[in-house]
Amino acid sequence: MFGSSYDPRFPIPEMGTANKYINRLGWLGSKLLALCWALSTINVSMSVLVGIGVTAALYLAYIGTDYRRAFPRIMASHTKASLLRLFVKAWPAFVAIVIISGLLVQAFTWQQLGEFKAALLCLAAIPFASSILKTLLGD
Repeated sequence: MFGSSYDPRFPIPEMGTANKYINRLGWLGSKLLALCWALSTINVSMSVLVGIGVTAALYLAYIGTDYRRAFPRIMASHTKASLLRLFVKAWPAFVAIVIISGLLVQAFTWQQLGEFKAALLCLAAIPFASSILKTLLGD
């Protein structure tokens, strides 16, 4: 009960579901950012990009089933600031969704993304570096 997932600021039982969903969302985002970094130097066809987007959307729908059921109770018991504090842990997913969506609607190209490959590498490395630090520091 008082393990690392327990957060006294979120006392309702549905917050376990929310934390699990947010952690999975962050994991997916870090993998998508790493994939975007890896693909930023080659010209990827639109069908491959659509496949990546559809696969990610299906996974998001799958992992969010329990969260969507618990969402009304979560929303009713928390302020917008506390929900923002929860969702900040999933920032890699939001960044990856923006990048993939921008590529899908052709707001920018893979070549433009490749110009900022170093910055994209930094974004992709932050979640991995934080997990390595947590492992080393024993959190």
